[in-house]
Amino acid sequence: MRNIYDFIINVWKENKAYYRGESSFVEEKLDRVQEVSDSNSVKIPVLFGSRVEKSFLSKKQKHQLSVLIEDEMKNFPCLPYQICNCSYIGEHVAWTTYNLTNKRCLQLAIEELNLHLKTIKDLDDVVKRVIPTDYHIKFDEIFYEFTNCTSEDNLPRSYILYRPKTKNGKIAKYPLIAYFDTAKTAKNPNEENYCGELYYSVNGELCDARLHCWKHGIYSQIILGMVGRSFIIKKIKSHDKNGKLFTFYDCKWAFTDYIDFA
Repeated sequence: MRNIYDFIINVWKENKAYYRGESSFVEEKLDRVQEVSDSNSVKIPVLFGSRVEKSFLSKKQKHQLSVLIEDEMKNFPCLPYQICNCSYIGEHVAWTTYNLTNKRCLQLAIEELNLHLKTIKDLDDVVKRVIPTDYHIKFDEIFYEFTNCTSEDNLPRSYILYRPKTKNGKIAKYPLIAYFDTAKTAKNPNEENYCGELYYSVNGELCDARLHCWKHGIYSQIILGMVGRSFIIKKIKSHDKNGKLFTFYDCKWAFTDYIDFA
């Protein structure tokens, strides 16, 4: 398998234009090799409640795929984040740390999110009865270091994911996901903490976000996204008395007359 893999990589190096789109031969071959190498994979947690199947590769193969991901990410010049050296995980996904430039991009995004969080108090009255309405993410409290380094699979508390293509080889809807976390260790539900997943589209816009908030012993999940041409709070979820996650606010309900929260 390694000989086949090296052959494919060499073809890609010799003619990048051939790989990038004039033919799908090399890409298809590479996918097949990855499918074989993934047969003994394990799931690596990368986002809140999300995992990526790790590929067991040699250091050389891992480096080659990391370089490949970096090269493909350069096809999205509108992304506000600087494309940096990354580390391949699996399923055509790689991760990288925040440099100073990308921390500034994250800070601008956090400022925008905080403006939206201020509008929670103006939403439906039911929101005020379920969760706090004074959420505020402090950028200076975002933690970027590793909690521990017991395994090469450990990721830092905050990082950036590169996902230029789907597992089927199609251009990803959100090629870059910026993840942040204010907790230095495991979440304490009685402490105020935030983590979030910021999804950037191919045109460089923040088009989707998932915020996970802990405050006053209450957990809430705030989902933001595009409705028409506006980026707004779309849904808010929390846990009921049985610990089950339920939706208690949906922006679509504002346009219906069949919901009764009384």
